[in-house]
Amino acid sequence: MKKFLILFILLSTACFAQDDVYKSSIKKTSIAIYSAQKNMLASNSNDVNGKLAKAILFQSNSIKYYKEKDNALSSCYTLRAREMAIEIIQLLTQNKKDDPYFQITLEEKGLNLNCLGGDQLYLKGKSSFPDYSGFDKDFLDPLSIKKYIDVD
Repeated sequence: MKKFLILFILLSTACFAQDDVYKSSIKKTSIAIYSAQKNMLASNSNDVNGKLAKAILFQSNSIKYYKEKDNALSSCYTLRAREMAIEIIQLLTQNKKDDPYFQITLEEKGLNLNCLGGDQLYLKGKSSFPDYSGFDKDFLDPLSIKKYIDVD
């Protein structure tokens, strides 16, 4: 009985540690996307070939699948989103060095061994959020902006 209890404790901590890797990967990607947005603002760039929109779509799907406990698919989406955010940062900055914080670690690479290709992930991601802005009440009623600012 004592051996069973020790084995149970070890296995449960291993499962929680794995979950922490998924969660930290999602957080790191969110920070990378924020950094990419910041670089776009700093360089007065509003077009990076749609990469920011795709990165946000991938990250939204990552969070969705993480909440649904599909960690493998969540990992695929978040790492693809981070790759796109890194591409944006590299495109806009003069310093072509990668920030080591944003780099995908070996542990994270091990999480997504059986991922779909980038285009397949994108198509599946778009089907998850076919009209993402359509659920936003402010998007549906442009005059609702009056709640936030004075409009003449």
